Amino acid sequence: WQERAVQLLRAVNFVLFPVLALLSFQLLVTYFTEQGWPYGLIQSVLPFLWLVLGYRLVFSLMLTFLRRADAERGHEHYLRPLLILLILFVLNSLLFNTLGLGDFVLVSIQEFAITLGGLISALQIMFITYILSWLAFDAVHRLLQRNRAEPGLLETISMVTRFGVLGLGAIIGLGVLGVDLATLGWIGTGLSVGIGFGLQELFANFASGVVLTFERSVRPGDVIESQGQRGVVSQVGMRATVIRTADRSEVFIPNKD
Repeated sequence: WQERAVQLLRAVNFVLFPVLALLSFQLLVTYFTEQGWPYGLIQSVLPFLWLVLGYRLVFSLMLTFLRRADAERGHEHYLRPLLILLILFVLNSLLFNTLGLGDFVLVSIQEFAITLGGLISALQIMFITYILSWLAFDAVHRLLQRNRAEPGLLETISMVTRFGVLGLGAIIGLGVLGVDLATLGWIGTGLSVGIGFGLQELFANFASGVVLTFERSVRPGDVIESQGQRGVVSQVGMRATVIRTADRSEVFIPNKD
């Protein structure tokens, strides 16, 4: 109970700053109101302070009731990106509705221009995609664990899924900024052709590894024979399946075989 009491005191200390800041700004608003002075900009800061208070309060509760590693992982993957995303939403509303700076041009090259509002919208999409990528990573990770996938293949497929979601978010964000997606399409087509010729074997083995993982037609402990080699499966990896023969040697067989 003493350790829990110390954690609660740390949590109170962690949320003390935004609480005091909120009280101070609220007193300023009251004083400006009594003096008849405008206080719109001061009041526009209050939503940011409420967000910081909520963020620190949730993180303090996570540190109090969860394992530190789980709390830090949740903070890194979900809580902090969510805070930045909400700050961007409030900032976007402030720039458009209060200050009217949403159409302010930051960069202009011939017909291509990046506005402040467009940049913030693209950042919003990227942070939404960042959160979704970790959600997809965790979902695929749990699914593969239930299918008893090999650790190496499990991590590889989970990371490929995450980077695929991030790549989709990057394309959408570039579209919001005004980048011509048709040009990106031609670049992607060229890269796909190059990958198809240069890394054909790699992708064929990777896809076969995914099939083997979900179908579980070959699992560690099975006795198989392939290419004249007979042995016990010790690992189903990203590109190859490893079998151990009777003379204790290891043979790597490509997954597509």
